[in-house]
Amino acid sequence: PYINGNGHVARFVLWSLLGRYNYWPHRFPIEPRPNHPIYLEAIWQYRQGDRQALEGYVLRCMLPEEE
Repeated sequence: PYINGNGHVARFVLWSLLGRYNYWPHRFPIEPRPNHPIYLEAIWQYRQGDRQALEGYVLRCMLPEEE
């Protein structure tokens, strides 16, 4: 509903829902917007009607970073 900031709101809502059940993304910031090419491609695919790439990206962000 905003000219700018819809993604921020969506990420905040996602964080809030996951946090409610004690799941915290390790690599999925609210601010700034993730600028990773895989994220951007997943968003594009989602807008085309394919949500699988974005769901997979978010799930991978739930895992701790490999050292």
